[in-house]
Amino acid sequence: MKKLFTLALIIFGFSATSEAFAARVFKCVDAKGHTTFTFASCSTYSTGNESVQSYEYHKAELDIIENKISHLRRRSRDLRLEMKANLITDMDPKKRQEFLKDFKFNSGDITRQLAELKNQRAEHVESSMALLTQAY
Repeated sequence: MKKLFTLALIIFGFSATSEAFAARVFKCVDAKGHTTFTFASCSTYSTGNESVQSYEYHKAELDIIENKISHLRRRSRDLRLEMKANLITDMDPKKRQEFLKDFKFNSGDITRQLAELKNQRAEHVESSMALLTQAY
């Protein structure tokens, strides 16, 4: 039981840290030569009062969103595996109910986050398509 729990913690630890290493950092230099570092693409520029975002900006945002979706899917898989392992190894009905309750709560939270990210992804795809159709 302890070995299984330790293995689950190690797997969760690797999946939790992988997103941090997957994030991109962009080095942006403005017209005056000032350098800034950001997690978003440098391709957002200002024209008067409006902010114009290029296709590259939306592509970078889509990459970030895809990384987050992949991370949440891994968390969901790890959660399912942990729940199955706990249900197999523990025969106490009260603990089994507690495992199921925790699983439902955590999986519901992951599902809500996935839905939000998928909506953000759809918005960026629509904006990218609008920019591409305006260009042609």
